[in-house]
Amino acid sequence: MSVLVMDNEENEEEENKPLVRNKSDWIPKPTKDKDLEETIKTLKTNSLTSNKNVKNNLTHEEKTALQNLKSDKSIIIKEADKGNAVVIMDREYYRDSILNMLQDEMSYEVTDKKLDKQTSTMIKKLLKKHKTELYEEEIDYISNSKFSESYFYGLPKIHKSEEISNAVSEQNSEYIELLRPNDLKFRPIVGGPNSVLCRISS
Repeated sequence: MSVLVMDNEENEEEENKPLVRNKSDWIPKPTKDKDLEETIKTLKTNSLTSNKNVKNNLTHEEKTALQNLKSDKSIIIKEADKGNAVVIMDREYYRDSILNMLQDEMSYEVTDKKLDKQTSTMIKKLLKKHKTELYEEEIDYISNSKFSESYFYGLPKIHKSEEISNAVSEQNSEYIELLRPNDLKFRPIVGGPNSVLCRISS
């Protein structure tokens, strides 16, 4: 059995580092190694240059269809909650369904936008009160952090809809057409502004 003994000084040094800090704007100076600099330059150039010889794996008709779907503001496209399926819905139907979810006062409540500023003010007061117990990097990171509102959306639970299940059995096709199913529920999702699913689903 091997036992690794850590030096106490190393432990103390690790503990005495700030937990968070803002990104540094420091840029390393070019090295004296010409070969290394040439390699870096080549990698930067090639990575930014698009390869014009890449063949598209979509036909002209498929690309046109995707573009039409993307530009159609009357519909909204979501991935299904389960089942690895894509669901195309009437935008008004989707909006009404989500707004109906938010009417559930047991799960959601309307908050005042002023709460964001109040919370920010409280955090700054706490930082000032405990500034002797924090590193400057930590205070700077927390006090200068920018917050953004999250996005709320829903993923359709097609696997729990009896109407959709019946349509699947009747139509026996990869593409099921069903207008505004009454029993379709949505799984609520709260995603940050940089969420990939938010960008795809918006």
